[in-house]
Amino acid sequence: MDVSSFKWASKKAHNKPPNASDAQHRWVSRYALAWLLVAQAFCILPLFIYLPFWIPVLWLAALVWRVQIYRGAWRFPSNTNKLILSALSIGGLIWSYAGVIGVEPLVAFLVVSFVLKLVEARKRGDVLLIIYVGFITVSAQFLFFQTMFIAIYGCLSILLLLCAWNCTYRSHSVPLRGQLSASGSLLLQSIPLMLVLFVALPRLGSLWHVPIPQNTGKTGFSDTMSPGDFSSLSKSREVAFRVSFLSDESRAPLPSRSLWYWRGLVLDEFDGRSWSLSKRQLFGRRNTQRGVPESWQLEQDKDNKLLEYNVLMEPHQQQWIFTLMAPVFTSSNYGHMYFTPNYLTRFAKPVSSRSNYRVISNLDYQAAPKEIFKNVKAQNLRLPQTGNPKSLALAKQWRDEGLSDREVIERALSMYRESFTYTLQPPLLGQDSVDDFLFTSKRGFCEHFASSFSVLMRAAGIPARVVLGYQGGEYNPVENYIIVRQSDAHAWAELWLEGSGWIRVDPTAAVSPLRIEQGLEQSLTEDEKPLVSGLFAGSWLYKLQLRLDALSYSWHTWVLGYDADQQKSLFKNMLGGDQAWRIGLFFISVIGIFMVGYFIRLTWQGRRGFDYPEQAVYFEFLKRLKKKGFVPEPNETPVEFANKVALDKPAWAPQLLAIARLYNRIAFESRQELIDELKTSIKALKLN
Repeated sequence: MDVSSFKWASKKAHNKPPNASDAQHRWVSRYALAWLLVAQAFCILPLFIYLPFWIPVLWLAALVWRVQIYRGAWRFPSNTNKLILSALSIGGLIWSYAGVIGVEPLVAFLVVSFVLKLVEARKRGDVLLIIYVGFITVSAQFLFFQTMFIAIYGCLSILLLLCAWNCTYRSHSVPLRGQLSASGSLLLQSIPLMLVLFVALPRLGSLWHVPIPQNTGKTGFSDTMSPGDFSSLSKSREVAFRVSFLSDESRAPLPSRSLWYWRGLVLDEFDGRSWSLSKRQLFGRRNTQRGVPESWQLEQDKDNKLLEYNVLMEPHQQQWIFTLMAPVFTSSNYGHMYFTPNYLTRFAKPVSSRSNYRVISNLDYQAAPKEIFKNVKAQNLRLPQTGNPKSLALAKQWRDEGLSDREVIERALSMYRESFTYTLQPPLLGQDSVDDFLFTSKRGFCEHFASSFSVLMRAAGIPARVVLGYQGGEYNPVENYIIVRQSDAHAWAELWLEGSGWIRVDPTAAVSPLRIEQGLEQSLTEDEKPLVSGLFAGSWLYKLQLRLDALSYSWHTWVLGYDADQQKSLFKNMLGGDQAWRIGLFFISVIGIFMVGYFIRLTWQGRRGFDYPEQAVYFEFLKRLKKKGFVPEPNETPVEFANKVALDKPAWAPQLLAIARLYNRIAFESRQELIDELKTSIKALKLN
C-alpha cells in the first residue's frame, strides 16, 4: 500500500479543482468570512490610534452589517447605498484632514476602502482583494510603529490573513489548530527568503523614516525655560535617547557619570522670568555649517584621545540633538547635521522618527579661552532694565567688596550650598522670579538654580548663559548602553572667564551633589521619590524591564539601523568584499540552497503527506489490513472495500462498516470533530 494507491479516496472526496475563473466567482464560505473578520480587526486595530474617530465607528457599523448578512437578516448593500457610503467616507476624509495630502490621509483612505469592501464581499475574488489590501495595511502599521513588538504583531496579522486566504479555497471547516498550523507553516517558509532579501538588497533608506505623525512623539523640553518647566518634565519616565560608547585602546576612557552632560540648547536671552534664544541665535541659524566652525575657537590637546559614541534618539519634533562637549565630528543616516556657533549640533530637519547618529567628542578642551566676541559678550551680559532688584543689588555688593570673578562664583555657590533646598515641588514664583527664589522660597529645581545663578553672574559682569539638556542616565548592563530619560532633563550654566573660556558651572551640584553623581531619584527625599521612581524599581520586574529595553535597543540597532555602511561592513566580513559579483553569487547560492531544500521537502511530503488529517488516519488503517492480505482496488469506496473484507472476515464486518461510514462522514460532511472517534474505532478493531 502506498500513497498513490490511496488517492482514489482523496481525489474523489476533495480534489476536483475548478478552473481559475470559476474559483474566483464561487461564493465564499462562512468559515472564510469569519477568519477575514478577525484578520481585518487585527490589521487595522493599531492604526486607529492615528486615524479620525469616525473610522473605528465606520468599521463597527460595517462589522455589524456583515454579521447580519452572514446571519441572513440583512441584504447586501445596493449600488445606491454603496455610492452614499463612499461619498460620505470621502467627505469625512476631506473634513478630517482639511484637504491636506500626506501619508496619514492615504493610510486613512486605505483603511476606509478595506472596511467598506468587506460589506459587499460575496465571492472568492472579493475576498482575495480584501486579503491583498490587508497585507498592504499590515505594512502601513510600520509607518507609525517601529518597535520589535509591532513586528511580532505584524507577523500575527499576516498569519491571520493567511488563514483567511487558506479557508477561501476550502469547502469545509478545519479545526483552529490545524488552520493555524497550515498557515504558520507557509509563513515560516517565507522567512529564509525574507532574511536573504533583507541582507542583500541595496539599502535605499528606511521607509520608517517617513515623517508622518505630525502631532505625536513630541517629548522633552522646548526652546524656552521658565520656572517649573523641568520639575514637571522630570516626572516622566519616557526615554529621550540611548547611548552606546565605542571603547578600545584608541578611544578615551568612559567618563564618570558626573560628566555626562548632554548639551542640546543654549539660552542667552532673559526677560526677567524666562530664558529663550536670542535674536542673534535665531537669525544666525543660516551660519550653521557641516564642519566645525572656526568661530568655535576650540583649543584641544592633540594627544588627548577622543570619545566616540552612538546615540539612538526618540522623535521629539525638534532639530536639536544632544552631545557631550565638545563634538568634533557627527554623522547620521537620518539627514544632514550641522554645527552651530554655540558648540552645538543639530539636524537640518526636525527629528520626527527614531534616529541614530554618531558623534566624536573631545572632553579635554577650552572654548574661546583668550577672547570673546564683543557682540557675544554683550548678549551674555544683558539683563532687563527692570525687575529682580534684590538680586542685582546682591551681585553689586559682591563686586563692591572687590571679589574676583572666581570669588564671585564661589560666593554664589556657597550661598546655595548653605541655605537652599533641592526639591521637585518648588513653590510658585511671582513676576520677579529670581528675587522670589533667592530671598523668599529658597526651594527649587534645576531651572531655578541655573536661572538665578546666571542672572547673578550677569549682574556681576560675568558673561553667563543657561544650557538645556540632560545629565546622567541609567546604565543597562544587558547590552552595555545608557538610557537617558526625560526625568534626566537638566539645566545648568556656562560662564566665560578670561584664560579659561566657556566653563560649565552647575549650581544644582552645589545644593544636591547626589543629583549629579547618582541621579535624580537618589537626590530626592523619601516623600518625593514616588513622583519619579519607576513602579518596579529594584525588583525583578525592573530587571525584566531592562532586558526588554535591551531587546528593543538591539532591534533598532541591528534591524532598523541596518544601513548601507553596516551592509558594506557585513559583506566585507562575510564575503571578503562588497563587489556586485560577490553579492550576486551569495544571493543565488543561498536562494538555490533554499529552493533545493524546499523541493526535497515537497517530494517527501508527496510520498508521506496528506491533504487532510482523516486521510492519514485511514491510510494507517489500510496498512494494517494489507498485512492481513486485504488491499483496496482502484476506485473502490471505503464501504465497498469494507463489504469485500467482511466476506472473508464476518466477525470484523460491524466494525469495518462503522469505520468506513465514519470516514465518509468526516470526508464528505466536513465532520472534523469525529477524527478522534475514527482513531478510537480503528484502534479498537482486533484483526485476529
